[in-house]
Amino acid sequence: MTKTITIANSKGGVGKTTTAVFLATLLSQYGTVLLKDADQQGSATEWLEDLEELPFDYEIANIRSLSKSKNYDYVIIDTPPQNSDIIVTAIDVADFVIIPASPSALEISRVLHTVEETKNKKDYKVLLVQVDTRTNSYHAVMQLLENEGVNQFKVSIPKREGIKKSYKTIPDKIVLKEYENVVNEMLGGL
Repeated sequence: MTKTITIANSKGGVGKTTTAVFLATLLSQYGTVLLKDADQQGSATEWLEDLEELPFDYEIANIRSLSKSKNYDYVIIDTPPQNSDIIVTAIDVADFVIIPASPSALEISRVLHTVEETKNKKDYKVLLVQVDTRTNSYHAVMQLLENEGVNQFKVSIPKREGIKKSYKTIPDKIVLKEYENVVNEMLGGL
């Protein structure tokens, strides 16, 4: 049975596409994967279109095609920022929702909105990305999420140059390291 994972946050630039591509790469070790690029900017498509050998399939998706999937073990939906109709539909068709965010006050306010849209409908977890664990903002955000009772991954993704440089490539094992922990934690709950 297909497991659908939606990557959602109403804010742009929070690592949704990076998370989608990294997870698709890792999940391809466990079965067949389709990445649906539902972002009108086509960031995932732009990332992948010139690569010759991909360990997963991808397609451009719209609001009507989000619920339609072929015979895949995993479908990952990369959502756009600020398009609530697509985000809500992508959450509705998901088995699990990942909400990536960097640890800043502005982002967390949007995260809490996405959590509200999600928490009574679907299993979800917030994934902190671009993290420097030495900063006060990181610790403040961790405390806020805990105080609000927000589900979050035990692991966070550090701010690393290797992750930024992986654009338009298939990420290698070194850059995928932290995302492997995300996949392991997520698969334990699916």
